[in-house]
Amino acid sequence: MPLFTKILLFLLALYAVYFLWIMVRYLRTWAAARKAKAPLGLAAIIRMRWRHVDPGEVVEAYGLARQAGLGATVDQIELHVTKGGRVLRVIEALRLAATTKIRLSWPDLCQRDLAGEDVIQVVQERIEALEKRV
Repeated sequence: MPLFTKILLFLLALYAVYFLWIMVRYLRTWAAARKAKAPLGLAAIIRMRWRHVDPGEVVEAYGLARQAGLGATVDQIELHVTKGGRVLRVIEALRLAATTKIRLSWPDLCQRDLAGEDVIQVVQERIEALEKRV
């Protein structure tokens, strides 16, 4: 077998391994999305990667929000991540607020998060203020 053919076959094999590695990564994220019951297809996950959004973070956040019954959509979560927000902190703050019957909205906490505020501290301050009244 000529040297050129060996090199070409080696490069093709290398490309195939790289392609399989990429596909396994996307399929793992897709499987996690299915488990979290997130309405995400493989194409949506690939588009997120192209937009430099970590689909794993979006899926994890959606799963946590869904478990807590917060009603946040995948699009809302992705938008907050795209803007540079700390979506897991926002969801944790909303869960904390929900357990203490404090009414806070997703847009309000996202706005505060993007402004640089610690949203969990905001919720804790409201809890403390509520406890002082009682």
